[in-house]
Amino acid sequence: MSFKNAFKLLLSRFRYVWAILAYLLVMFIVLLSLGLTFLLPVIRALSEAGVGEMLNTALIAFLNGGTIVGLFSAFQDVIITIGNVFATDSKTFVNSMLFVVLVATIAYRFIMGLYELPLVSVIQGFMSDNARYSYMPKYVSWFSKSVRFSLIKMLVMTIYDALMYVIVFFIGRLFGRISVILAPTALSSALLIFLSLRYSLISAWSPSVVVEDKKIFPALWFSVKYAFRHFGSLFSLFFIVWVLAFALNIFVGIFTFGAGLMVSVPMTMYFINLVNMTFFYGRTGKSYYLDGAVFTQELRKK
Repeated sequence: MSFKNAFKLLLSRFRYVWAILAYLLVMFIVLLSLGLTFLLPVIRALSEAGVGEMLNTALIAFLNGGTIVGLFSAFQDVIITIGNVFATDSKTFVNSMLFVVLVATIAYRFIMGLYELPLVSVIQGFMSDNARYSYMPKYVSWFSKSVRFSLIKMLVMTIYDALMYVIVFFIGRLFGRISVILAPTALSSALLIFLSLRYSLISAWSPSVVVEDKKIFPALWFSVKYAFRHFGSLFSLFFIVWVLAFALNIFVGIFTFGAGLMVSVPMTMYFINLVNMTFFYGRTGKSYYLDGAVFTQELRKK
């Protein structure tokens, strides 16, 4: 029911996808400006090593009837080539690490974290009051708390994601030694499991901050307890969401040559927050507006 109602809200309040897209475009420009100093030498070195040509050849072969196994095999060759560049060129390695740490991790996670509380506040507006709030005024009014929320979330999620990537890497390496065919399946399955667990644990974090006005750390602790209390249904829900999200974005990315991702990515971000809110409202006994009518727990039981 949470998934179905979130989808209905997505369709009826689709205009907020464009607000998220605008935010992502501005964020991309800011991050690109911050990262160019580190990126340009890395791009130059990788281009000289033929990485761009290898990627282009692999994608063309796949689009012309190649297999997924062939695509992953080509990507393995690309990774080996990149590793050789980093091993032989210390300056390129340092620049890439500075970009990863300062821009792709700290700056990216911090800026991305700033969008969440205002969006959840907008969602609360049309779920609780059937109101239509603009995103930017909410962004301004929530900015102070969003800064604190984003800093804390960045620290917590960086630790979780680092552990996740290490485990997924070793799983992929282990299965890669057993079978090249099994490696992609093992990697994607492990990634889906860890992402589902991640989003289950923090699903009630921003809703409890916005809807119930909890402080940031107590809200995080509440979200973790809430996740274990509803673990089966919550984990299953997010597993389905992420399977569909991966399938949608991969399909759109391939068959629109990346252009469609400008809609599918912000739509995915928006939908995940809608799922968080519909599940939160349902499990905390709150009624909300859906298709112009009030959706209640009694109606759900019927």
